[in-house]
Amino acid sequence: MEIPQFDRKRAKTEHLALTTLGNDAQVHIASFLGAKGIACLGQTCGHFGMGRVGTDGQMMSLVEDLAGQVVDGSASDYEKSVLVGRGKVKMLSELEMMRSPLCFEQLIGSADAIRYSKPEDKSKITLLTPHNFHYVTAISNHE
Repeated sequence: MEIPQFDRKRAKTEHLALTTLGNDAQVHIASFLGAKGIACLGQTCGHFGMGRVGTDGQMMSLVEDLAGQVVDGSASDYEKSVLVGRGKVKMLSELEMMRSPLCFEQLIGSADAIRYSKPEDKSKITLLTPHNFHYVTAISNHE
């Protein structure tokens, strides 16, 4: 019995273009990318960045349409009411920021005037106002 010889040339593989997928599949994939990933997709792929008629009948890019569908499918009514009037990718970015925990990465000022309530929890700070007034600042992790 003869053992078959493998050709040393690389086998040709077929690539699946994201544009060949249906709208539901594209939205599902886009939901894993996040706002920054969706924005990068629009910048690197002309098909996703160019204008077309969206699901709401307005002229928009496929990226804007995908971001809007991700927001519509995942945001609560309250979150949607806060995010009104922005571009869809910007809305998705702000939705992600709203959902991320706020923590204060840097405290500036006298240690007697500002400190973390618990050293292991950077989301809560304590401001003490002794008789002599201190200027203090807390810088958060949000952009």
